[in-house]
Amino acid sequence: MASNVRFSKADNIELTAPAGGVTSGQLIQIGFFVGVAAAKADAGDRFTLYTRGIYELPKRSHADQEEIVEGTALYLDSDGNAAGDGPALSKVSTGNGNVAAIATESASSTATTVVAKIRGNAV
Repeated sequence: MASNVRFSKADNIELTAPAGGVTSGQLIQIGFFVGVAAAKADAGDRFTLYTRGIYELPKRSHADQEEIVEGTALYLDSDGNAAGDGPALSKVSTGNGNVAAIATESASSTATTVVAKIRGNAV
């Protein structure tokens, strides 16, 4: 094994919580990383970001709500969360056009969540 390997399988990474902190289970983007916060952390504290896995996550909840079928590519919508406390997933690209997750279950147009496999990055 190479002597410069820090983590050979980095599905979970440690990052610094942004302004406002993070809550456990929150979908979050930090730079190009997209993942789910493992636990609550205050702004400036280190926390673990899960960058792989399947999670039930907030689904876009704008007026033009959408039905999602399994296998659909999902994009990060920075202001789409109905609770107003973070990003949500959407089948419509609202920003950089990079896929953040893939739906593993269908979700109705009125659903507020979708079960999806996160990709770990938005590039």
